[in-house]
Amino acid sequence: RVYALTSGRRRCHDCRHSFNEFSGRWLALSRLKCCEWLELVDLFEAERSVEQIARVLGRAYATTFHALTVLRVGILAHGNDGDVLAGDPSDALLAVCRHRGHKTLHVAGHVPVFGILDRHEQVTVSVLPEICPDTVLSMPVKKVRRGNIVYTGMVGHYDALMFSASNDCDAAAKARFARSPAPIDALSGFWAYAVPRLTAHHGISAEYFTLYIKELEF
Repeated sequence: RVYALTSGRRRCHDCRHSFNEFSGRWLALSRLKCCEWLELVDLFEAERSVEQIARVLGRAYATTFHALTVLRVGILAHGNDGDVLAGDPSDALLAVCRHRGHKTLHVAGHVPVFGILDRHEQVTVSVLPEICPDTVLSMPVKKVRRGNIVYTGMVGHYDALMFSASNDCDAAAKARFARSPAPIDALSGFWAYAVPRLTAHHGISAEYFTLYIKELEF
C-alpha cells in the first residue's frame, strides 16, 4: 500500500521507503517536474537554445543545462554502444551528470574515437575502443581540425574517424592538419547536418562531445 506525503513524494506502507515518479530513472538526476520534462523534451526536439528553454520553463540556466545533459546521457545510455562508453551500470554516465559535465568519458583509458558510416540514409556513429587518438593522428590519411574536433578522410569502410581533442592534447597540438576539406565534408547527409551543430557557439568541449555526437546519430 502506498500513500502520499506532504512533500509530494510517496511512501510504501510496508517498507517505509519514500520515492517519487522518477525514482530509479535518469530523470531523477534533475529536479524538474513531470510537466517541465515534457515541455523541455518538446523544446529540445525543436532545437531551442538553453537560454530559450530556461526562459520558457522559468528555470535557471544551470538547472536547464543540467537537465538537457541528463536527457543526452539517457539517449547515450540506451544507444547501441552505451555499454561500451559507460560500462554497467553506467557509473561513468552518472558521474557526468553529477559533475555537471566536467568529466570526459573514456574508453579503455582514452578519449573515445568514433567511426562515421553514412550509407543509404542510415548513419552509424560507432565507438572504436581499440583505437586511440594518438593512433588516428599517426595514420597516413588526411586529417582536419575544426575547433576541438579532429576528423580524417576515409579509413577502411568508415567515411571518417573522429574524436574531440582537449586543449591540453599535446599530440593534437603537434599534428599537421590539412587546410583543404576531407572527403566527408563533401557529403550532403549526416555530416552536413552535424557540422553547424557541433561548431556553433565556439564548438563543443571534449567533456560534452560524446553526448552531442551520439545525440545527432539518434
